[in-house]
Amino acid sequence: LHVPYSRGLMLTGGDLKVGSARVGGSGLLQLFGGHHDLGDGLMNYGLLALENAVIDGPVVGASGSAISVLGDIQFNELVSGLGEIEGSGTALFDGGHSPGHGPADISIASSVGYGAGNTLTIELAGNMPGYYDRLVIGQKVVLDGVIRVELLDGYLPGVGDQFEVISAALRDGVFSRVAGTEVTPEITLVPLYDFGGNIGLTLKAGIQGDANFDGLIDITDLGIAGANFNMTGREWDDGDFNFDGVTDVDDLGVIGAAWSQIQGLSSGPLSGGDGSSVVVPEPGTFACAGMWLFLASIFRRIHR
Repeated sequence: LHVPYSRGLMLTGGDLKVGSARVGGSGLLQLFGGHHDLGDGLMNYGLLALENAVIDGPVVGASGSAISVLGDIQFNELVSGLGEIEGSGTALFDGGHSPGHGPADISIASSVGYGAGNTLTIELAGNMPGYYDRLVIGQKVVLDGVIRVELLDGYLPGVGDQFEVISAALRDGVFSRVAGTEVTPEITLVPLYDFGGNIGLTLKAGIQGDANFDGLIDITDLGIAGANFNMTGREWDDGDFNFDGVTDVDDLGVIGAAWSQIQGLSSGPLSGGDGSSVVVPEPGTFACAGMWLFLASIFRRIHR
């Protein structure tokens, strides 16, 4: 199916099945209702207007293209490229979403849902705007499925670098799994929801056991973990270092392991991914971690 430059095609009701599709520049393809099979996929240079439809087959948007979303639209295969999404409906991604060709800022006026079977791919090539993928969503975003981070061109985030990868008017849910967030054995890209004034998702580079991102593994981090012990709905800055939503003895163990790795070392720098320094405490303070682990084991027995 080929919609030529500045021409239009509208299908109201019924189902469309093609081997592949292309919408030329300034062209318009309107699909109202129905379940549409785009075969090998649609290359969009113009406007794809959808209302209450289900789309099978990948959709790729060129620079300057757009998808108009009215009602509920379900994409069952990968949606990628530079095209923006407009309209007052809801776009549900359940077969993959990869914004841009390389890092890009993508504007989405509609609501967005990420289904349980979806993988959102976010690319990072630097910590300045324009060097990482960012989705700016005008309405609500509902999160589920997987978020996968890909580092480009040898870029390694340093401790404290942060990336507002999703910004929305409202957020519900969290991603069920994160992938590709280990930068080095010491540094992790931490998913933080509604963090620092950004509604949505922020990724921030931190070291294992450092709950407050100050570059130290110290008694403050132990206190944060202790204050949130056995609580659900927790995040990294609440002491949940393994992303299971609960601050528990396993997370205290992360702090203890980080402390034990520096035993025999003096207070000094730990190299970050960009060569930056991270200060670690004197090994003697590991006794504090041991005390917390001991208390955690008691709490654990009490709550059985």
